Amino acid sequence: MQAPIIVLVVYDYFNGDKDSEVSLFLDMEKAKAYGKKLAKNYLENNDLTAKDFQGECDTFNELEDDSGYWFNTWLDKTYDKYNVAVYEGKFEDICQ
Repeated sequence: MQAPIIVLVVYDYFNGDKDSEVSLFLDMEKAKAYGKKLAKNYLENNDLTAKDFQGECDTFNELEDDSGYWFNTWLDKTYDKYNVAVYEGKFEDICQ
């Protein structure tokens, strides 16, 4: 059985919106493209660029390699967090 590619989005906005979303893919490249689209949409929808994350406590990390894609942000002035992780997972029964 092929292992799924997981796209996990976790966000926590100061205005009270807090949630996580999971999508499953069979193809790593399609999953990465989807993760990048989510990250791009977050930045565009909030009128942000990487340059907006220059504060002492701000975080802006984007990493891609053969094993996945990661996008992590923390904007201290608005207390907003938005993270995307794309990685290979596996199906497991958690209840025995």
